[in-house]
Order: sequence, then structure tokens, then C-alpha cells
Amino acid sequence: MRTLNAVGFLKKQKYADVLCNEVDKYRSEYLVVRIHRAQARAKMAKRQHARQRYARKQTRGATK
Repeated sequence: MRTLNAVGFLKKQKYADVLCNEVDKYRSEYLVVRIHRAQARAKMAKRQHARQRYARKQTRGATK
């Protein structure tokens, strides 16, 4: 994360050359993809948990 901040800082200072910009662009895209994947995974997990909880409730009701 630190290198990303450094690149951003360089950009702000207007000292960044084309290479720096390219690296920054690539990195931010990569991060966006990773974050998106993580969110999708979390959503799936949440759904799974809800399904399990619902199923457990159903069985508990049946056994009583």
C-alpha cells in the first residue's frame, strides 16, 4: 500500500513521468478488481449463511 501512496504523492507533485503513471494505472485497476472480487465473495458467503440459518430453523421447527 505504501508504494501506491508514494506514486500518488509523486503525481500530486507533478514530478511523475509516464512510467509512474502507467504503474499507478495498472495498480489501481488491479486493486479495483481485487476489491470487487472480495465483495462478491462476501456477498456469496452472506447468502450461504442465510440459507443455512433458514434451513436450521426449518428443521428445528419440524423436530419440536
